Amino acid sequence: MTTPTAAVLFDLDGTLMDHSTAAVRAVLECWPDEDPAFLERRWVELTESYVERYAAGEMSFAEQRRRRAKALARELGRPDWDDAQADAWFAGYLTRYQGYWAAFPDVLPLFEELAARGLRFGIVTNGDGAQQRAKLERIGVLARVADCVIASAEVGAAKPEAAIFAAACARLGLPAGAVLHVGDLLDTDARGAAAAGLTGIWLDRPGTGAAADVPRITTLADLPALL
Repeated sequence: MTTPTAAVLFDLDGTLMDHSTAAVRAVLECWPDEDPAFLERRWVELTESYVERYAAGEMSFAEQRRRRAKALARELGRPDWDDAQADAWFAGYLTRYQGYWAAFPDVLPLFEELAARGLRFGIVTNGDGAQQRAKLERIGVLARVADCVIASAEVGAAKPEAAIFAAACARLGLPAGAVLHVGDLLDTDARGAAAAGLTGIWLDRPGTGAAADVPRITTLADLPALL
């Protein structure tokens, strides 16, 4: 018999918060005289690469920021930045990035509907716990998930590792079969959760394709129909 869903876990960046828009707007403001198409593409690529390496334990949170800044500066013809210059640039970028933090429009209505059904919530995110909680507070959902915010830096495991999903289920006091995890990355979120025994849902916001092995939605408004 199928175990009824008792809780829903969410990824944060790209799922609840529009990280990409915030990051792109911030980096464009930092380099107003550079090619915006190049900046948008390259900053997204560098962020994904270095955050992945940070999540894998290759470097500290501060170091991945510094290396991202230096890599972009080098490609823009400024190869000689030292740590202090990179840190100063990133501080300015971070202020702009934080100013653009916002939830996707489908987030709060979904939380209201799921709360009305008596479901519990949680967050499973690859990142620094303090920064991720600050994002959750800014977008208005921290109070909903405060008892279950699982950040990779705090549990020593990162998605798609089963251990981070197990930590979330343990925090909720629920078996994996009673928990859904929703995220915008097919392998990292949906398939990783499914491999850990949860129900993994792929939030394919751009509508880029189909995945036969896990359920796929293109908006959070479609999630209740899967419960």
